[in-house]
Formats: sequence, C-alpha cells, structure tokens
Amino acid sequence: MLQYFFDIQNQEENAKLFQGLEIEHSPYMVEQGKYPVVFLSFKDLKNKSWKDCLLKWKYQMKELYNKHLDIYDCLNRIDQKDFDRILSMEETANYEDSLKAFTKYLYYHYKRKVVILIDEYDTPIVSAYEHGYYEEAI
Repeated sequence: MLQYFFDIQNQEENAKLFQGLEIEHSPYMVEQGKYPVVFLSFKDLKNKSWKDCLLKWKYQMKELYNKHLDIYDCLNRIDQKDFDRILSMEETANYEDSLKAFTKYLYYHYKRKVVILIDEYDTPIVSAYEHGYYEEAI
C-alpha cells in the first residue's frame, strides 16, 4: 500500500485507493503521489549457491531498469552506457551499485527524492545461511 501512496506514477488513479480511509483526511495526504518509488521483493532470491542468487539479482535489476525506460533520455552518455550494461546483462555491468545508480537516475528525472521499498529483505540472507554461502553473500 505504501507503494501506491507515494508513487508519482499513476498518482491520480492511486489516490482513489485512499478515498474513504482515515488517511484521506490526515495531513500526510499531501505526500500522496509525490515520489518515485522503487519496489523490490527479494522473495525469489533463495538459491542453493551464491552464483545463482547473484544471477537472479541481475535479472531483477534488468527488469527494474527495463520497466523505467522513460527515464533514459534524461541521463548523460556515461549513465546511459551504465544503464545499457544492466539492460544487456553485460559482465562489466556494476551490479553492486545498480540500485544506488538507479535511484540516482530517478532523482535526475523527477527532481525528487526516491522511496525504496524492499519486501522480504531477509530471504536471501536466510537462504545463504541455509545453503552455506552466508559469508560470501554478506
């Protein structure tokens, strides 16, 4: 629900979700639809090896970047190249900083702070512990 509350995309449509609710009459309603939102679920990042977990993370980042192609044109050439590397899943892509970079791109585009929501954030950590690659994952 937080995603729909804060998300700048579809803000008018999302506002309808809060009609008739207590929050509609609260001072917080001025924040509705004001921020770009990144929502990630780590529920599928449970793998038997660090290599497989990392591959799933790469696919998740690719999907996130692909979902927001509309911000591409506001990026400088260097950032566009980094964006392209994630989309094409190149070995030289910087996945370690891919989420940080993506929020920077959203900030450039919308000129607003970015809200990051992560669901099931502990799933990859638990999986790493269960499958013996905890030290590598952390």
